[in-house]
Amino acid sequence: MSSLCPRWSFFSNHQSDDDGRIILIWREALNVSIISQSRQQVTCEIKMPGLQAITFTAVYAANTSQERSDLWTELTQLHSTLDLDTKPWMMGGDFNQILHVNEQSVPFDYSNSASMYQFRDTLLQVGLFDFRFQGPCFSWSNKQHAHPIAKKLDRMLLNYASLQSYPHATSFFLAPMISDHSPCLIDLAFHYPKPVPSHSNS
Repeated sequence: MSSLCPRWSFFSNHQSDDDGRIILIWREALNVSIISQSRQQVTCEIKMPGLQAITFTAVYAANTSQERSDLWTELTQLHSTLDLDTKPWMMGGDFNQILHVNEQSVPFDYSNSASMYQFRDTLLQVGLFDFRFQGPCFSWSNKQHAHPIAKKLDRMLLNYASLQSYPHATSFFLAPMISDHSPCLIDLAFHYPKPVPSHSNS
């Protein structure tokens, strides 16, 4: 990392997982303090010059619903312990779980509905919801021509305190390039173009 990203700071969750599933990288203008880490999440506080601090949780959820249940429990505990209703909290990453039936390109398998509802209930409990976003609705594909499947497995989430502090916050899902997932960028101060009034001839 030191040779790939000179003069950048970084943190990984190798303490919680041998493969280090999550890596955070940031420049000097930011002040990042790690609050919590596990195999499926890293939570930190991000301080930016002149702006309100943000609690950010980076997620790489496990492939099995049983392991993801541990993540949902962690998120509810973080929400309670850090009193995250009262401060900006954003969360993003690969959740390996759709939230709604229409977030996949193939007919819905209702055997997975319990996992979907559990994910939805967790987000309701902790007060997180999707950023406004631009880009493709499906963020992952199996990249198979014979049997293509696409799903929305990646999300950017925020709470109401984040909206109050950053009312123009917008996320952008980009083309996946070599990955099977779409990268996501956040603009905290994005300004939509103002509509041009139409003039009718009288």
